[in-house]
Amino acid sequence: MTSSRCIATSAAAAAAADTASKFLQAGDLQQLQELVQQALQDTTPSSSSSLSAADTAAAYAAATRLAGKQPAAAAPVLQLLAPAWAAALPAASIQDISTALLCWSKLGYSDAQLWGGTLRAVPGLCSAADGQELANVALALATAAEAGKGAVPGVTREEAEEVLRAVTHQLVTKVTAASAEAAAAGAAAAADGGSSGKGVSMSNIATLRWAHEVLESSGSS
Repeated sequence: MTSSRCIATSAAAAAAADTASKFLQAGDLQQLQELVQQALQDTTPSSSSSLSAADTAAAYAAATRLAGKQPAAAAPVLQLLAPAWAAALPAASIQDISTALLCWSKLGYSDAQLWGGTLRAVPGLCSAADGQELANVALALATAAEAGKGAVPGVTREEAEEVLRAVTHQLVTKVTAASAEAAAAGAAAAADGGSSGKGVSMSNIATLRWAHEVLESSGSS
């Protein structure tokens, strides 16, 4: 029985990876839309949606790439994905969430319900994030705030600032922990060649600083 469950779990994981891969390999938005429609039709008896958070995040990434400088062209795909993301959000990882938020900000997608629910999930997942995922959340917040003249879809200014504080705290924690480890290991380990902390790059830190500047300037304007 245990062996059967393991086989079933492995098969499900392989199918999920295959779905995400198909989305990412789509040649244009029309093909991506057709792939998403097909995946949504392939529902299982135990699930209201056949798309996991990882699948949906991959579709968002593909839509962002394929839309290029015409973000409005991705609207039909985004409309299809909205209910799938809402259903999958409770099980989403910080990687899925950071990808979705960044893609929405690049596409100018401002669904208040999705933004609000997704941003409110961030503080509880920050401890599992790496530097790039934290930076992506900060970048998405700042990009949305710039586009909205200080307003971020689905959340109050105070809530947006709280998310950025949670991201900042986790990034600082990572840098501090890595610095302590390097100091304990000696000068040789401290010479890290461009990294400011475990899983944190100078680019991540620069992105976070810029996000703070954007929110601060939009709040004072």
